[in-house]
Amino acid sequence: MKQSLSSTWDQNHRENSIYNVGAEVEDLLFHRNREPVDNQITERVLRNIVEKEDAEAKEQVIDGEKRLLGTKLEDKRFQKHEDFAAEIDTDYHPAQSEIATEVFQNPADMAFRTENLRYLRDRNLPDKVSSHKIGMFPDMSLLQKDPEHLARPKKRYKGLSSRHGEAFGSMGWIGATQLNTGSPAGEEMRTEEFFHSFFDGGEQPSMLDVVPAVDPLFASDPVFEKNDDLYETVAEGGRDMVYDLFVSKSPAVLRRGTERWGDVLDEALPTNENYGYIEDLRGLEDQEDYLDMAMERPMILSPEIDASDVEVLDPETREPVGSFEDVYGEDSTWVMPGLSEVEESTVTFEQFLEDEMYLGEVLVDGEMKPVKVDHSDMEDEEFTELAGLGPEDGAGYFNFHNTFVRPDVAPKNNGVVEFRSFSNSDRSYEALLTQNSLMHVYQDVQELFAGHGLTSDNSLEFREDAKRRGLDAELPSGSTVQSVYENELVDVLSEGVRESFSGETPYSMEVVLEGADSYDDFGDYLQTEFNDLSDFAEYTAVAFETGVRPEPGEYSGEEHREEQEKFVDWFVDTYRETMHEYLEDEFKGDSYDTRNFQTESKKLEKAVNEGGLKKMLEVTARPETGEAR
Repeated sequence: MKQSLSSTWDQNHRENSIYNVGAEVEDLLFHRNREPVDNQITERVLRNIVEKEDAEAKEQVIDGEKRLLGTKLEDKRFQKHEDFAAEIDTDYHPAQSEIATEVFQNPADMAFRTENLRYLRDRNLPDKVSSHKIGMFPDMSLLQKDPEHLARPKKRYKGLSSRHGEAFGSMGWIGATQLNTGSPAGEEMRTEEFFHSFFDGGEQPSMLDVVPAVDPLFASDPVFEKNDDLYETVAEGGRDMVYDLFVSKSPAVLRRGTERWGDVLDEALPTNENYGYIEDLRGLEDQEDYLDMAMERPMILSPEIDASDVEVLDPETREPVGSFEDVYGEDSTWVMPGLSEVEESTVTFEQFLEDEMYLGEVLVDGEMKPVKVDHSDMEDEEFTELAGLGPEDGAGYFNFHNTFVRPDVAPKNNGVVEFRSFSNSDRSYEALLTQNSLMHVYQDVQELFAGHGLTSDNSLEFREDAKRRGLDAELPSGSTVQSVYENELVDVLSEGVRESFSGETPYSMEVVLEGADSYDDFGDYLQTEFNDLSDFAEYTAVAFETGVRPEPGEYSGEEHREEQEKFVDWFVDTYRETMHEYLEDEFKGDSYDTRNFQTESKKLEKAVNEGGLKKMLEVTARPETGEAR
């Protein structure tokens, strides 16, 4: 519903968006029988829902005019519970089946482990507090007020006890082995402790620190609403995203990896050593440490290789007795590198790349037969592709090398670890795309907050401030999220202000950006440092031309009119472009109101050129003309 309303909110809704998506909208939709539909906002809300959601409209002719009495909504935006039933492959333990989950309606639930909000509602709230009242008091933090009441009941390790709403219920438990049979290993962890260690980013803010502050931005901020798919992306992600991004990437659970994740799984897997613990989200694509670790691990299985490259050995003498093709009449085979009970025959991936040959065993009629694999006659390009290191992703050695668990865990399951079973449904495929894009969204947000000085040390203080207030949260730099977003500088900040201007930043802007950090907003800065805009323009002009920053009042703007004109032109152009984009989003984005768009565009041009934003700035910047400011 928030997404549907995004383009039709009036100014009041934009300024108080968090407040208005709470109780007010709920009143409009669910308590309408107490008052007639006679206000404009309600009419626009319901009309928009009808158009966007294909809802069934209830209309009645009153005084010769059609009136909208209400709507019947089909909530297509989120899939129904039945669609998320797990597809259990009976060859495997049920705890290894695809995670059965419902989508999260906002990313904060991912951190705080609440169930779907339908089930949360009034059931888990403190006595005499209803969800309706919470919508009216967005500053109220339930976790802070009554954490004991809201805490989920502590679960024992019972394996697969429930397939709905459990904290990682169907994928084994915290601290368990890679086999994920549900048996405990090591100390129990509280859910909150687990998430802290799971997302701990060292000096970078962890996901748990960032999510509460970011949640309101995704839900209602105008900057993000420009992306029509973003809210659906967030909703589709949820626990499924946590599972697929951080747990499925473990080598022990990779199955049909190229189908499910493509090259992301093959190239950016974390190791078993940091299983369930990613030090920094932004380091996912940095493979150096992982590759070093992977190269030293023993190989477990080859891909399907040409039988002509495999020589059968005599079990007693280890002497060649013929090619695999001649002896067994097969065109291709699978080889397990290394010989049983011969420790020296273990081959690492690094050795394989160097020697291009190794000893191994093949399963024939229920028995393991010793063989020698030799790829040394291959062309370099062909061998690189077979090794799984070529430009094209294929079923090479490297893929299979990273499919299995490390050797100190493998003996628990007779040397080979079972895979998880995943469905290959359309829904799974769509989820992968959204989860992948969501990872990049979170990555950008994390970098944005890190750039403002948020670290693990100050994150708790920041989190308390930001948890339910969202846009009102102060950043450690002295600016506030609110002032940043009011000026729609999100993309500018994320890339760096100077880069976004391609090296052509007006000196005036540099002065503002450097000085504004110590003030709450740009206006305070100007009022404190300069008497008015003319002083500011003169000051920047002198500083720009001389390279020396004079004290206010020690210069004349008369000699530096050219720089002032540059500043005025830049300001006017920027204002015009920004407002034009805003008008396009407002009138053309969703409702296609072309006539109003053209009318407002003409008003804008008139205000800028004739009415005279430019003239006003020029007069203000030139006090010597004697005209009133």
